Amino acid sequence: MSIVIAVKIGSSNTSIFKAGEGLVLFEPTLVAYNDCGSVKKVVAIGKKAKRMLGRTDGNTIIKAPIEQGRVADVELCAIMLKSYLSKVIPFSIIKPKIHAVVCIPVGLTKDEKRNYELACNMAGIQDVDFVPAVIAGAIGYNIKIDEPVGYCLVNIGGGSTDVVVVSNSKIVSGVNVGIGGNLLDRSIEQSIYDDYQVSVGLGVAENLKVEIGTLYANDSASAEVTGVDPLSGVAKSVVVESKLVYDSVVCYYEKIAECILSVISNCPPNIVEDIHNMGIYMMGGASLITGAEQFFRKKLNMPVIIQDETTAIDAIGAGMCLNKKDLLKTLVEPK
Repeated sequence: MSIVIAVKIGSSNTSIFKAGEGLVLFEPTLVAYNDCGSVKKVVAIGKKAKRMLGRTDGNTIIKAPIEQGRVADVELCAIMLKSYLSKVIPFSIIKPKIHAVVCIPVGLTKDEKRNYELACNMAGIQDVDFVPAVIAGAIGYNIKIDEPVGYCLVNIGGGSTDVVVVSNSKIVSGVNVGIGGNLLDRSIEQSIYDDYQVSVGLGVAENLKVEIGTLYANDSASAEVTGVDPLSGVAKSVVVESKLVYDSVVCYYEKIAECILSVISNCPPNIVEDIHNMGIYMMGGASLITGAEQFFRKKLNMPVIIQDETTAIDAIGAGMCLNKKDLLKTLVEPK
């Protein structure tokens, strides 16, 4: 029995698309385990592990095996992926042959790709092909990347940001930078500690980013959060203004804007003209922050189109290619 799937193992979430069924899994990229020397005793994976954040004893470690789009722990990544595969693929006496199209950031080295392939092999995937996640996402949004037209695509993911220009299904210019939603969360968490002397978890910081995060400097929204006073050790509630979130994250969005301009500057004149006429296509959870469209339009001096629905769009786009072998051949990256 042969099974074909598309997979995105992101820094924040893992998605699996199964041919003939569609998106069958969307789970956090997290593993909770007890470190027993040379052995990692897994306690929880995915949603259950995420619920345990900030609620464990000192012996339990909760870790994302993917950091900034790279495999940080091959063993944990394989354990997690094997668990997810068991949820969506029926294993019987006859072991199925699994072929996976795996979405990865642009610009990975051979060794970094090898880590992805090794984790997939250890999880039970025999054949692995790599496609750029940002291009798969564009396909998921029905952007016609196979046309002789230049498109600028930006995917602000959980661990990193891809900026590419594509034409005729090929990347003309591109870069991956280590800026993503997780870095924004850590910056917000640190700012709350510095300004209010309160320790909050990354989950609280992420919620603030979603609820009152903004790229408007004069936004007046606010939200109450509860954390721990580091001196007394007791709970402490404070009202956080959106200005704090803005100050925490705006520098990273400015760096992304600089990367976009740099990538476009390396393109032929006709493609630059295409991009200025059609605009920048943005995707990824961190692109949904309030004011992003206006912020980037002002910084880049060109139209910006932000795709509202971002959930697993890269895995969905890769999944749409599973039965289109000619298109898939043009997208597959060398290992």
